[in-house]
Amino acid sequence: MIGSAAGLGVAAPREATLFVIVTFMPSLSTVGGMRLLASQDGVRAWPGGFGFAKVGANYGPSLMATSEARARGYDQVLWLLNGQVTEAGASNFFIVWKTEEGRIQLVTAPLGDKVILDGVTRRSILQLAKERLGDELELVEREFTMEDVLKAVNEKRVVEAFAAGTAVSFLKKRSRG
Repeated sequence: MIGSAAGLGVAAPREATLFVIVTFMPSLSTVGGMRLLASQDGVRAWPGGFGFAKVGANYGPSLMATSEARARGYDQVLWLLNGQVTEAGASNFFIVWKTEEGRIQLVTAPLGDKVILDGVTRRSILQLAKERLGDELELVEREFTMEDVLKAVNEKRVVEAFAAGTAVSFLKKRSRG
């Protein structure tokens, strides 16, 4: 929604136009799920920026990196900030893994530095997991690195990983080895 009354200045608009955009989303049920390119070459969001808000500033900078990832055969970018996993594309990233002690955790990046979007989808996933899986799954919001992910993959401790946003949710199941 944007103010559409004639005039220039900062004030509550007397008139506004609401845009509803509908788009086709291809099926993502391909074998193997999404392919993410882990990247530190660019930044989707940074501390002190707008990563915590649903604004265009979060999406525009990622378009070139996403195009480059797709040209290389990937579906989306897994954004890293100083080695820390942040988000996948424009969505929150979650990983379910077994700890070295055998506990099962649902891990996602924390909100503290305002790099991660604290959207309704993220909150809903965490709330539903707590309510329905709280006895079997530990919820963890913390910083984690690509090295942490690779170690868990190599040790066959990753159960699954997924990205979820307000527009779409992607899921990739892993073997429970």
